[in-house]
Amino acid sequence: MGHEIAHALREHVREGMGRQQATAVGTAVGSAVLEHFTGVNVGKLGHTFTQAMFVLPNSRETEQEADRIGVELAARAGYDPRAAVSLWQKMAAVGGGPPP
Repeated sequence: MGHEIAHALREHVREGMGRQQATAVGTAVGSAVLEHFTGVNVGKLGHTFTQAMFVLPNSRETEQEADRIGVELAARAGYDPRAAVSLWQKMAAVGGGPPP
């Protein structure tokens, strides 16, 4: 719960939407310029490349930030932050693999 509250407190959704819009505009402009000068249409490849280079690394950072803040919020609410370790161990056992 603390993880999701942290996303709201840090406005990660708004931040991500702004980043995706800027990336989409940059990709469209870059693709148009490239196609104009070279005749090559990068299409979906350009979109995939910019997502991998600019959007995904930031989404990983926001997830890690939400994890850190979420544990702190839980601790401030009186929960033992060390219990997160056993929670993830239980989830890995049920899911059959390591935690995400």
